[in-house]
Amino acid sequence: MDCKMGCDHYERGCQLLAPCCKKYYPCRRCHDDASDEMMEVEGRGSKLEYGCLEKMDRSNVQRIRCNKCMLEQGVSNECVNASCKLKFGEYYCEKCRLWDMDTSKQQYHCDGCGICRVGGRANYTHCPRCSVCYTNETIATHTCVENALENDCPVCLVYLYDSTQSLFVPPCGHILHHDCAQALRKTSYTCPTCNRSLQDMSTVFQHVDHEIAMTPMPMEMRTWQVSVLCNDCNTTSTGITYHILGHKCIAKDNEGAMTCGSYNTVVVDGPIDTATGKAPAGVAVMVPAGGGAAGAAADTAAADAGTGAGVGTGAGAFEETGSNGGDVDTEGEEAWETCDEDEVEDEDEVGDNGGVVGTEGEGVAPAPAPAPAPAPEVAEGGVGAGAAAANANEEDMHRDMETAHGQPERNRSA
Repeated sequence: MDCKMGCDHYERGCQLLAPCCKKYYPCRRCHDDASDEMMEVEGRGSKLEYGCLEKMDRSNVQRIRCNKCMLEQGVSNECVNASCKLKFGEYYCEKCRLWDMDTSKQQYHCDGCGICRVGGRANYTHCPRCSVCYTNETIATHTCVENALENDCPVCLVYLYDSTQSLFVPPCGHILHHDCAQALRKTSYTCPTCNRSLQDMSTVFQHVDHEIAMTPMPMEMRTWQVSVLCNDCNTTSTGITYHILGHKCIAKDNEGAMTCGSYNTVVVDGPIDTATGKAPAGVAVMVPAGGGAAGAAADTAAADAGTGAGVGTGAGAFEETGSNGGDVDTEGEEAWETCDEDEVEDEDEVGDNGGVVGTEGEGVAPAPAPAPAPAPEVAEGGVGAGAAAANANEEDMHRDMETAHGQPERNRSA
């Protein structure tokens, strides 16, 4: 090995004596990788001679060894051997016990984070509440999450604080690895922690507007309405026209202008048929805690059908009315009600599609929106009428999904 090469992780001219196992390693990451390998092999009943079951505390390293003359010595950036004088690293941090010949990473020590980071001190500003260094462009607009890095990545469950992988910071502030965000966007566009959209989805939602306009519901379902909770603005919208492709948040400001328009919503009440004031027969009905409009409508429908008590009457107790008219106790904050099956003739149960992406690196594009449910075959003017026109826009929508990504954060642990 070249005396200045170090290892695959760092170019350096010395090795570290691990305070836990008293063995020399090129760097703390080599030590920890060997530890992980040992734990994996031991789990199968074997044991490695080279390895340690602990993570190296690099700040506790007191002895190093020169790669050139192999002299053991105290921590410094130059070999104390007068005939050697090898410089161990162009970048040296005594606090983190970090040496690196490659300064193109623009390493710097952040006292707020307590570790060395990459990207250049002049390009980042530390947020004391988040304990994160954000780019100067995003520090003023980021969402503060206390001790944001003192958590595991919600995708791979690796501790974020000292992770050497690039990180991605979505608008909600719940940080995850860049690579994990890239993998996540293949199936989802929402934060796995809070369900908020991981980037600006306005262009994609415009395509959803168009697809809904080109895909009318069957005549008997066009008077259905639901109430939805928006995961992006946390506002509940009522009187939303039911559609199988999604439900748009209609939150408005004091002047009546729409402020959200997101399809990242969940149904919290309904559907109810505004033509009859009752829950549609044979359709699963979402009832919020305390009953709600759908609960009252379901009670009315159940009473008219002679099936006994419905769902909406009790604050905290929820019941599901089966086809036999009996009540089945359920637990949780929400319950589903199904009306008497005898009243239904060839009714298909209608569901609702939800919506999706986030973190740091070169850029993370959001995941494609979930594919809409196949449109049922209906008479002219029904759901199938606009299906061909809607499908014609699918390619454009996915292209916009690839470009509607948030701003990544390149900063990571050195």
